[in-house]
Amino acid sequence: MKIPQNWRRFVVVGTAVALFLITLFVYVQTLSPTINSFDSAELITGAYTMGIIHAPGYPLYLLLAHAATQWPGTTPAYAVNFLSALFGAGTAVFLFLTSWRLTHSLLASLLATLLAAFSRLFWSQSVIAEVYTLNTFLISAWSLAVVSIYQQPQRKYWLWLGLLVGLSVTHHPSTVLLLPGLLPLLIHRLPRSRTLLLAAGLALLPFLLFLYLPWRSLADPALNYVSWYFSVDLTMPGGVLWMMTGRMFATELFGRPWAATLREVVVLVQQIWLNLFGAGLLLAFYGLYTLRREPVLVWFWGLGTAFTLFFFAAYNVIDHTDMILPALVLLVPPLAYGLQQLGQDLLARWPALAHNAFVGQGLLLFSVGFLLLAVNWSYADRSRDWSAYQLAGYILATVEPDALIITQWTKATPLQYMQIVEGQRLDVEILDRGLLALGIRDAYLRQGEAAARVYNNAIVAHLQQIIQEQLPHRPIYITEEDPILDLIACYKPIQTGLYRITCAKTLDN
Repeated sequence: MKIPQNWRRFVVVGTAVALFLITLFVYVQTLSPTINSFDSAELITGAYTMGIIHAPGYPLYLLLAHAATQWPGTTPAYAVNFLSALFGAGTAVFLFLTSWRLTHSLLASLLATLLAAFSRLFWSQSVIAEVYTLNTFLISAWSLAVVSIYQQPQRKYWLWLGLLVGLSVTHHPSTVLLLPGLLPLLIHRLPRSRTLLLAAGLALLPFLLFLYLPWRSLADPALNYVSWYFSVDLTMPGGVLWMMTGRMFATELFGRPWAATLREVVVLVQQIWLNLFGAGLLLAFYGLYTLRREPVLVWFWGLGTAFTLFFFAAYNVIDHTDMILPALVLLVPPLAYGLQQLGQDLLARWPALAHNAFVGQGLLLFSVGFLLLAVNWSYADRSRDWSAYQLAGYILATVEPDALIITQWTKATPLQYMQIVEGQRLDVEILDRGLLALGIRDAYLRQGEAAARVYNNAIVAHLQQIIQEQLPHRPIYITEEDPILDLIACYKPIQTGLYRITCAKTLDN
């Protein structure tokens, strides 16, 4: 779509604003009204209390989300969910602007951005409280800075890039995987030493955000996973470093064998393939291929995508497929370039297409947008999803006074939200069996004992001790059938999702 030079800036800015409003509108229509399981409820409770959550602590996110919880006229859960939508829409704007700077094609930039913004993976993470859209917001801005430096190596772009690198790494340390892709840029566009030092200083400045950890640890917030489950002092430098580097999940990092990791790489590539409808991934590869005359950009996007996919393929956690959003975001500018090159190839082969290009481009843009909404809406829509909230409410309403609930992360976080944020059933104690296991394992690893059998036995023994000591004095419930608890306890179902422990067993039984 050709735009007159004097109108270009106006049209691009106007399109970016319209894109932001449209994506935000769609996200809000499908936004979760309340808490969800896994990290979502934990992040909302952590933001509300300015608490200490799982590694690496996410101080930037918690500070921003805490500010969101102070918005009048809404619940903390809805406000933090809405923050994800804001960052998702902001990501779309940066992706569009990056693609525009690369291609100067309005159609290619919009199509590539819409494919990502309304993909199942990205859309589903933009409607719940999660750290991922803030991560993509920063990475997409980082990508725009890289293209800007490559095209016009001005000092302001280097300083902007330095700050973005620092904010990205302190928010989600996995973004260090993008740093090797910056080496060709440094070699080809090496700035003056003063500019480089200032950019490095700006990159280090966001690390001050980790002062949040000792500050809030001393304040003893209502949510503090580290003090509850780990023998780590966050007021000391060693404790802060432990948190920053994700030692809480030490054995999950590169926790898959090589063969399993390679198989998982294929699975993650398939996820990208499905999210971009296959053709989108092929066009991104085509874009990288046709960009080979610009190796600085190819290395940045290509290496960043490859390292991200490999790292999370090796990361042995159940929700690692949600963590590959950076790879999806990094592929958008090459996808736009591939679309532009394909359009040029088609016009070169069939010049007659140019006569109705404007109408054809408009129809194509409308058709792709409609198709994305039609296909992915039901998958991403959380606007009527109250399941986690209702289950947590049912459990708290059902258990007897002074009960102990032994549960897993997925159900513990909604229960903690109900208690801490809404003040329900403060007499009930919630024990997250997953975090308890991580804390015991961490203690053994600190002692140099790396044998899984040793700390697995210790986890079972610890749970057995809790049940044997507590059961004579208070009711104990669990929220799922558990093969480990089968060894040490008898229990009966109350209703779906809740069981009452009736007796303690010894391992000899």
